[in-house]
Amino acid sequence: MNDSGDSLNFIDFVVLKIEAGTRYKDLNLGTIGLLDVWVISIGLMYIIGRMLLLSKLIRYTISRVPDEVTEFAAYHFIQKKGEAGVKSELTKMGWKTDQEQDMVFEALDGYGGMNELRRMK
Repeated sequence: MNDSGDSLNFIDFVVLKIEAGTRYKDLNLGTIGLLDVWVISIGLMYIIGRMLLLSKLIRYTISRVPDEVTEFAAYHFIQKKGEAGVKSELTKMGWKTDQEQDMVFEALDGYGGMNELRRMK
């Protein structure tokens, strides 16, 4: 309740909170300190959420294709075959549609993305 006895709405609460600022032990950080804390916490939540989302998406992309198939495709890339050569080899092994072959290439990209995420952590 505020001075007049009415209950506060959300906007009034936020205004009062900003005016009061924040305190850390005996140090009054004021409004700027409160806004800094809010920005840092929102930023950290965004970064952590983005990392978790990317990690889950990459794991899903990799899990759609058996490991043997991605190793087979990676082997042919190491043998200096281009994308068309790898697609022809995949066709010989039963991965005939463009969608299936694209899933293999996405899984290979996923392994690269997973390595980049590991370097970030």
